[in-house]
Amino acid sequence: MVADVSAITPAPASRGLLRILGLAFGVAVVVGGMVGTGILRTPGPVAGMLESAGLIYLVWLVAGIYALTATNVYAELATSVPLAGGPYVFVRRGLGELLGFVAGWSDFASNMLAISYAALASSEFSAQLFPFLAGREHLLAVALIALLTTANSFGVKTGSGLQQALTLLKVILLLGLAIAAFAYAGQGAASVVPSRPHGLSATLVAIVISIQLVIGTYNGYNGSCYFSEELTDPGRNVPRSLFVGTSVVIILYLAINAALLHVLPPAQLATSTLPAADALAIVYGPMARTAVTVIAIACTLALLHGQLLLTPRILYGMSRDRLFGRSGTYVTRAGVPLIAL
Repeated sequence: MVADVSAITPAPASRGLLRILGLAFGVAVVVGGMVGTGILRTPGPVAGMLESAGLIYLVWLVAGIYALTATNVYAELATSVPLAGGPYVFVRRGLGELLGFVAGWSDFASNMLAISYAALASSEFSAQLFPFLAGREHLLAVALIALLTTANSFGVKTGSGLQQALTLLKVILLLGLAIAAFAYAGQGAASVVPSRPHGLSATLVAIVISIQLVIGTYNGYNGSCYFSEELTDPGRNVPRSLFVGTSVVIILYLAINAALLHVLPPAQLATSTLPAADALAIVYGPMARTAVTVIAIACTLALLHGQLLLTPRILYGMSRDRLFGRSGTYVTRAGVPLIAL
């Protein structure tokens, strides 16, 4: 049984969410939700399984194409049913209230875990940059969640602007990383280290496992469909934001991998837990690790903020269908689903 929290919270207002978000926000929430620390860590394990630059590019591209095909499905659903709540809305509409209930609360729980992960990861990277924070990572994680939640409570325009700024910063820093690696004038390391021969079956298994691993770094490609009730002209902007955002991430991921392989051979890339730091350290020295830490903080902050924007829309949608307290539909004049937030 779901408790009715309406007795201790403001009564739902008649106003709904504001349709004031544009294409730029839709793209930002997709890119911000997809690009986390995975692109900084995953190239190592993938290189360890494949040991071939060509196969590495192939796996990242195939996983990206998979994400694009999935966005096509979400684009169809979100434009047909342009309501807040994400996959919950589609499952409930197509398969009934019971499975909608399961899908909604499962999605909510998953995104709550993502918020916790992003906040803690960001605080751990911050502690590496500022040693006086060591041992206080959990407190900093809570503080980050509270700070960004407070910022979002001021209005949906404030939240939209902050998400766009954080995502733009993240993309600029990652592109800067790639450019810095390509600026290395030495011979491309990946081209001078041969791969060890493998049988066909072993290679196919390695490719399949690698694709499964890389697909995880593309999670979040459906981010803008949670906001289809708030995006202007959803019939155009929802599909555009999904396709453009996912395409930007594919290009970004391929560029990062190309930059890493320009400096490190696949065999050395495979032994690295943070390949970007190791690659830049070879070119620019130990201080490069500090730069990668800053990039990691930017990545996790944009991810955290995007999740804090997205997750309340799930509760809002379920509240409207009476699968959560009715007060979850309360929206401020600035367009914030405040109780859900």
